[in-house]
Amino acid sequence: MAAIFDTIISPIRTVLGCPKTTEKEEDLDSDYDPAPVVDICDQTALRHMLDETCASYLTDVVGLWEDEYSENLKLALMAFACAVALVGQFFPINKFWYGRYLVGCCCATYFICSSVLQLVYWYVDENIIIKCRPDFDGKIVQLRTELERYETNYKIILEIMDKTGELIGKKIEKEVDISQFFTSDGCFYEAGLDAIMKDLVDIHYLKQKDQ
Repeated sequence: MAAIFDTIISPIRTVLGCPKTTEKEEDLDSDYDPAPVVDICDQTALRHMLDETCASYLTDVVGLWEDEYSENLKLALMAFACAVALVGQFFPINKFWYGRYLVGCCCATYFICSSVLQLVYWYVDENIIIKCRPDFDGKIVQLRTELERYETNYKIILEIMDKTGELIGKKIEKEVDISQFFTSDGCFYEAGLDAIMKDLVDIHYLKQKDQ
């Protein structure tokens, strides 16, 4: 089909003065990765894009591994809460004398699990984006970000901790304006944020050498 299409379209291109696309140009077009586009009026989407880029820099560029232990615990708790909710939803209440009590216990258990998860998100995770496994020196890198509502100042905080969770030294912070990473059309300038992350990571490793 492709050969037939080229045979038909080639004279039309010649008449119109449009040169045929070469294989090299086609390869370049296929390798081209357009910049992500985000609604600049949606602050949640903007922060999600920024947070994902900062986290992926640590894993993809620096080569650190994400510590998924706490995430797995939360997923297990969520799965347990969903299973309890299913039991409460489909249990035949009228067939057993204890049906109402069981459904009431399921509702109470689901409420408790949901409350625990919400408290963890509020007071334990807070603004943690990623927590990495110990590196070759046994140090843990933790990334936090802050972006106040209706504000454009995006703060990146890099924390270095030991295996016990104690903070080593001072936090490495950088505050930038998110407008420098997005065009008016919402195109994301990822390389600019990667450069900021590179500076923060370099500061961390320079401090290690000095120590």
